[in-house]
Amino acid sequence: MAQFFGFDITRKKKDLKAFSAPENTDGAVDVSIGGALGHYIDMEGKIKNEIELINRYRSLSTESEVDAAIDDVINESVVIGSEREDAIFLDLNDLGASDAIKDKIHDEFTHLMKLLNFNKDGYEIFRNWYIDGRLYYHMIIDDAKPKQGIHELRFIDPRKIRKVREVEKVRAENGVDIVNKVNEFYVYNDKLDNPQSEITKGIRIQPDAIAYIHSGMYENKKGLVLSYLHKAI
Repeated sequence: MAQFFGFDITRKKKDLKAFSAPENTDGAVDVSIGGALGHYIDMEGKIKNEIELINRYRSLSTESEVDAAIDDVINESVVIGSEREDAIFLDLNDLGASDAIKDKIHDEFTHLMKLLNFNKDGYEIFRNWYIDGRLYYHMIIDDAKPKQGIHELRFIDPRKIRKVREVEKVRAENGVDIVNKVNEFYVYNDKLDNPQSEITKGIRIQPDAIAYIHSGMYENKKGLVLSYLHKAI
């Protein structure tokens, strides 16, 4: 059994059988396994394409006209009235929860904003997300004292990490392949952005240890996550 890095928040859930896997809405690489003879989809092509896209987005962002346009977008999106005013706040008025629960959510949100140093670094954080089309953060906890929560949010270069969905199929009596289980995890490879590196190798990370957000834009045929700069290529 593969060893995973990071923490896992255990949730009880039923493994419901279906003939199709859940919709892939976050650009994860699908890996198929089945029976005693597992087989893996060649995912090198997709990952190389994503790395090349991110490199092109970053190169494009250095052009003066594009850089100025990105600045305009960020200045309209991240607005801080004063040094004491938070750039982002939560409105929980419509949340059907007690005031005690809302207070806990506000406290944790404030804690995360401090870990990100968002009032100071929010511009760069938003810029990285807007250009690359995705952001990854490693949520670091003290394994000896997990109840203390997140101690650090560490940025991860999106060219060095990939979300993977492992789809396990079994053959039913009628000969139809049924999806028995879908396991999700991340694979980190420090040399993934190097064309000579072995893309399928790396550290497997529990999904609960990674915070991941993408642009919400996709390339339909290949399922690639796109940046808002894609139309400018």
